[in-house]
Amino acid sequence: MIRSYKKGDEQQINALFHEVFRKQRSLVHWDWKFKENPLNSSVITVAEENNEIAGHVALVPAKAKWYDREVTFGARNDTMVSPRYQGKGLYKKLNLEMISTAQEEGIDYLYGYPAEKAKELFVRYTGAKEIASIPRLIRLNRLSELVVNKLPALKAV
Repeated sequence: MIRSYKKGDEQQINALFHEVFRKQRSLVHWDWKFKENPLNSSVITVAEENNEIAGHVALVPAKAKWYDREVTFGARNDTMVSPRYQGKGLYKKLNLEMISTAQEEGIDYLYGYPAEKAKELFVRYTGAKEIASIPRLIRLNRLSELVVNKLPALKAV
């Protein structure tokens, strides 16, 4: 079943985030990202299978000026489907429902920085267009921070 987020889904969404991306995320971080953003709102869509959240996609809205008018952009975040539920069309259903809800909420433009496979599927299922290729760059000012983040056991050193 595809549905909108409801209070109390956060734990399962974070568990899915860990399963898919292999990263821990606290509930404080989740609240900051999806509830405490500048507009204090998000469009969150989940796929529920067997009483568990099997998929998720969210839009974090932001206001911007487009020439002489104010528009709302939605940043597409944390699109994910559990490997245990892939191959059931959940990715497509999640994104189509998210787009429908975004239209109802008055979100004018959607954007994101998907991984290659996600980009391919999003374009195929929704007709989205790539408007620019944005390279992913990083400059390390403190290599020690990167090492400690990847190998927490070295933090004491």
